[in-house]
Amino acid sequence: EPLTYQWRREASPRPEATHAWLRIQPVQDEDAANFSVRVINPSNTTDSASARLSLLPLKLEWQRSFGGAGDEVPWEILPTDDDGFLVGGLSTSGDADGDHTGPTFGGLDFWAVRLDAAGNVIWNASFGGAGDDLIRAIAPANNGGFLLAGSSESGMSGTKTNAPFGDRDFWIVRVDASGSKLWDAAFGGCGQ
Repeated sequence: EPLTYQWRREASPRPEATHAWLRIQPVQDEDAANFSVRVINPSNTTDSASARLSLLPLKLEWQRSFGGAGDEVPWEILPTDDDGFLVGGLSTSGDADGDHTGPTFGGLDFWAVRLDAAGNVIWNASFGGAGDDLIRAIAPANNGGFLLAGSSESGMSGTKTNAPFGDRDFWIVRVDASGSKLWDAAFGGCGQ
């Protein structure tokens, strides 16, 4: 039998809150309260412990825009050990265009932008071949470097050193702490 849920605010049921999760959107000052959930199945009812939602004054620390004349789309943001960030995404901007200071290789390229804690660019780097290459995930690697992973429709061209296996391959690029490519590897089969 399926479970049912009833969220409570200050022990009073919230009629609209009957999912396994609770969404309060937009959050208002009056939303600060104690919340709990009652989980019900045909043979049992269980109440969770109460949790307090406190609202702190939110302060915008910084905001930045990055890119060139083409399209830039962030895919993932990774916090770094020095309170900065690595932003991974794609770019269609040309060589040395706006904040996109690296070369362009094809239609869509991997684009990584390393930021300090204040949102200032430390470095940015693009990687790709003659086809479309899209970052889907980024992860920290040893010695302060990063792994950039995604898909590639490129053959051996630009910074891609592997021959394609099919129309679209899984592609990993390993960069050091300054954004310089250390190696790349492609994996795939004969289809897409």
